[in-house]
Amino acid sequence: MNVAKLSIELIQGMKKEFPKLRILPKKESTLCKAIGIFLRTITFGKYKGFENYTTTIGYKIYLSEYLYSTKGSINYDSPSLYELLRHERIHIKQYHEWKLLYGFSYLFILISLFTLRAKWESEAYTQSILAHIYVNQSVGRHTWVKRRGKTKLAFSGQSMLSWEKYLEEQFCTMSYLWMFPFKKKVRKWVKKVWFIAYIGRNCEDIDVVYPIKYFGEQ
Repeated sequence: MNVAKLSIELIQGMKKEFPKLRILPKKESTLCKAIGIFLRTITFGKYKGFENYTTTIGYKIYLSEYLYSTKGSINYDSPSLYELLRHERIHIKQYHEWKLLYGFSYLFILISLFTLRAKWESEAYTQSILAHIYVNQSVGRHTWVKRRGKTKLAFSGQSMLSWEKYLEEQFCTMSYLWMFPFKKKVRKWVKKVWFIAYIGRNCEDIDVVYPIKYFGEQ
């Protein structure tokens, strides 16, 4: 699969969809540096690594340094870039639809048990997962098992397990300032997205979102 072509075509489509879109290097952004200092201050220096995340503010995507080549140009051959672009497109769409409410709920409602930030991020990370599966053309190892009288599809591939662990860390720890406390619900949500991919739907659909539900079953 030509990942560079996917990323370039996606960027072209995003620029048509959002004419104000700009993609910039994060390390050169004074605003991003200020946000990093602010996050380290309110967590007494415990929050680290903000510079390693790509950050989207409004219609601007500030790309992390690892997504650039040694020559300073965007590395379109990176599968991570395609996954990330699909993720950040959802954030731009959220901002486009919700404007100030999106910005306030994401940036200023920082530390609490239930945050809209978890909704925004689960919608975006749905696209990250689907893009990952689409690029790799595989959902990994899986089998049908019987549990409590019901037959269920169980995924045991390292890829899905890695996503579960990674997203538990993103949602339930300092990575995103504890935006969602329920690890079990995070794992259920990841499995749901994986199952949707398994039955052959939506991996290419850049508008699919599956937000984590705060209460009840997925």
